[in-house]
Amino acid sequence: MAGEGLKKHRLWAFVAGVFALHFLPLLLNGSHAYVRIHDNLEGEWAWLMLLVKWGQALNFSPEAVIPQLLGGQPRMVLPTGLSVNTLLIWLLGGLGGYKVSYMLTRLLAFGGMYRLLRTYFLPDESDAFLRVGVALAFSLVPFYVQFGGALQPFLLYSLLQLLRRKDTWTDWMCLLVVPLYSSIVWMGTSTVMVAGLLWLGWSVWKRRVHLRPAIGVGVLAASYAVVNFPLLQLYWAEDFTSHRKAYDALAMLDINFYGSLLEAIFLCTVGHYHVGTVVALPLLVGAGVALLKGRSQGIGGMFRYRLLQLGLCLGLVGILSLVYALYPYLAAPLDDFLPLLSELRLNRMIILLPLLFFVVFALTLGLLRYMGFARSALGVLVASQLVMGFWANDEWLHNMRPLMGASVKPGYAEFWAEGLFRRIAAHIGAPQYTYRVVSLGIHPVVAQYNGFYTLDGLLPLYSLQQKQRFRAIIADEISKDPRLLAYFDEWGNRCYLFSAELGLSDQNYLIGKDRSVTLKDFHFNADAFRQLGGRYIFSSVRLEHSERIGLRLSAVFEPKPGEHSWWKVYLYEVI
Repeated sequence: MAGEGLKKHRLWAFVAGVFALHFLPLLLNGSHAYVRIHDNLEGEWAWLMLLVKWGQALNFSPEAVIPQLLGGQPRMVLPTGLSVNTLLIWLLGGLGGYKVSYMLTRLLAFGGMYRLLRTYFLPDESDAFLRVGVALAFSLVPFYVQFGGALQPFLLYSLLQLLRRKDTWTDWMCLLVVPLYSSIVWMGTSTVMVAGLLWLGWSVWKRRVHLRPAIGVGVLAASYAVVNFPLLQLYWAEDFTSHRKAYDALAMLDINFYGSLLEAIFLCTVGHYHVGTVVALPLLVGAGVALLKGRSQGIGGMFRYRLLQLGLCLGLVGILSLVYALYPYLAAPLDDFLPLLSELRLNRMIILLPLLFFVVFALTLGLLRYMGFARSALGVLVASQLVMGFWANDEWLHNMRPLMGASVKPGYAEFWAEGLFRRIAAHIGAPQYTYRVVSLGIHPVVAQYNGFYTLDGLLPLYSLQQKQRFRAIIADEISKDPRLLAYFDEWGNRCYLFSAELGLSDQNYLIGKDRSVTLKDFHFNADAFRQLGGRYIFSSVRLEHSERIGLRLSAVFEPKPGEHSWWKVYLYEVI
C-alpha cells in the first residue's frame, strides 16, 4: 500500500512538473510575454479587450454603434460580453486576463480529459499513468482560449452520462456554463449539431427514443442562444446587410480538388491551427498497430468493443477532415438555395479533431496494454506525444525564445506600442474622433487599441456597405493580384490596406522596425479615403513617390530608448 501511495505521489509530482514547464515561460516574460497574434491579439482577444476598454461589453442595445471600427459598426458585430474571458479582462486587464485564461483552459482540459478517460475509456486503476499521460498531452494542445475546444471532454462526458441515464446536476450545469467560456461560431454550432447526431445515433442503436439527452441538447443550444442573443439579432435586422452576403464558397478558398485531398490528409495527421495543432503521427501509428494486432488475435469481450470504438473514432477523424477540405465543393452548388452554408462555414466541426485524436490515443494505449505491450513501451508512446505537444505549441515556443535571447515575434507590450502611438497622437494634435486612419503593414487593431478611429480592421461580421466603400480605396491595388482580389471580394473579413508587392503573408502585417521595406508602386485612392473621413496612414513601410497618390510624409516615429515598440511608423497624411 505504501508503494502504491508513493507511485501516486510521483505521478502527480510529474503532472505538476509538466504544468510548471508549460506555464513558466508565459509568466516569466512579464509584459513582454508572447500572446498568439493570428486571429487572437489581432482579433478574438482584442475584440474583448476593446469592448471592456470602451465600456461596451454589456451594451446589448440593437442601436448601439462603435465608431472606432471600420467607420462605425453596430456593437452586435462583436462577441458577447457574457463570457468568462470578458470578466477576466475586466478584473485583471488584457494581459493578466489572458495569462489566467490560458492556464485555466489547460487545467480544465487536463481535468476534463482525465475524468472522461477514467469513466469511459481507461477505467482500470492499472491504467492511471496512461490516463494522466493522455490528459497531459491533451492539455498541451495550443487551443484558442476563446473557442472552447479545451472544454470538449466535459461536454462529451455530460452527454454520455445523459445517454446512459447516469447524469447528475453537474452535467446539466456543464451544459449551461460551457457557452460562457466558448465561441458560438467555432464551438457552439458544431457541438450542438454533433450532440444531436450522437443522440440520434444512440436512439437508432438502442431502438428507443431517449428524451432526456434530447432535452440536454436543447438546453445546450438554448444556453448558446441566450449568451449570444445580441449577435443573433443581426441575422434578422432589416437595416443591416452583412458583408458575408458576398461570400463565395469556392473563390474565397483558392483551392483545387487534389489540393483539397492533400489538405484532408494533413488534417488527419496534424489537425488545424485554429482548433489546436496536434502532431498525431505517433498516436496514429500506435492505433494502426492496435487495429492490426487486434484483428489478427481475434480479441473479444470489452476489448473487442474498444476496438470498434477505435475504428469509429478514426473514421470520424477521416470524415471530418474530408468534409472540411471539400466543403467548398459541397456548399457552392447549393449557394443559391442555402447561402447559410457559405456564410456560417459549418465545416468548423473540425474543432472536434483534438478530442478525437486523444480518445484514439487512450483507446490505443488500453488495447496495447491488454495485448501484452510492456509498460515501458507505452511510456515511450506517451512521452513522445508530450514532446510533440510542446513542440507544436507555438505560444510556448515563442515564449521560450525571449528567455534564450532569440525573439522573432513581438511580445504583448511591443505589439501595442502604447508610448510610440501616444507620441503620434500628440504630433497630430487634433482629437482622435475628428479624423479616421488606416494602417499599412500594421494590424489595424493596434491603432484601435491606442484610441484611433479606423476605417479598416478585422471583423467576422460588418456591413456590406462599408466593404463596398472601402473597396474604392484599394481597388487599383488589389486588381494587380488575383489572389488579393479574391481574398477581399469573395471573403473580406480582413478589410485592410493590401499591397500587391507585399502579398498575403501574415508576416506582412507585422513588419517591424528592423525591416526596411519600400513600396515602389503602391496605388491608393486618396479621394475615396477623404470622402470617408480618412486623413492619416500609419505605415510600417516607406512609400516611394507618395505624392503621386495624394499623400505626404508627415513624420517618422521610431521607438525611443526604453520605449517598447515592435513598430517604426511612417505617418502619411492626405494632401
